[in-house]
Order: sequence, then C-alpha cells, then structure tokens
Amino acid sequence: MTKVYTERARFPSSSEAGKEYVVNVDEQGQLSCTCPTWVFNRKHDANGDRMCKHTELVRQEGQQMKAIAREVKERRPDSGGSLVEMLERFKKEEAKNV
Repeated sequence: MTKVYTERARFPSSSEAGKEYVVNVDEQGQLSCTCPTWVFNRKHDANGDRMCKHTELVRQEGQQMKAIAREVKERRPDSGGSLVEMLERFKKEEAKNV
C-alpha cells in the first residue's frame, strides 16, 4: 500500500541559496522532511522517530494551534480578550520558554 503525503511546510535552506526543504505528513500523522538531517537519519526524538529542526518547528506550530483552539473553545463570551490578545500572550509565553 502506498503512503499518501500532504505538504505541511517549506523552509529555505540556510546553506544553499534557492534550495527548499519540504515537510510532509502521512495519513498516520508522521512527519518527514527532505533535508539531509532527516533523510540520513541523524537525529531522533524521545520516541526514536527521525527528526530535524524543520519537523520540530511544524510540531511546535501544531501544539500552539491546539492550545489556541482549546482556549477559544473554552472561552466564555463575557470573559473578554480577543484572538489577537491570545496570540500575543502565547508568543510571550513561548519567548520565556526559549
């Protein structure tokens, strides 16, 4: 059975002008990348899955989107705060964690 991949993101190469690396996701949610670090299996996450800085950025973006969706869903209409304010707060929290 052939896997189906969907493009999730493109990142410019930091060492080769005009080159891009593509992060894809398969139907099981597994990420892959076309960069040498991912292709040649040099780095692994805690689960033993291949990773690179590009797949990690896509994972982090997904976690942020889930947090935003959860907060929007749980927010009462009378509690105040706009989506822009929530995004700003998430950016500040992320900056503290870096």
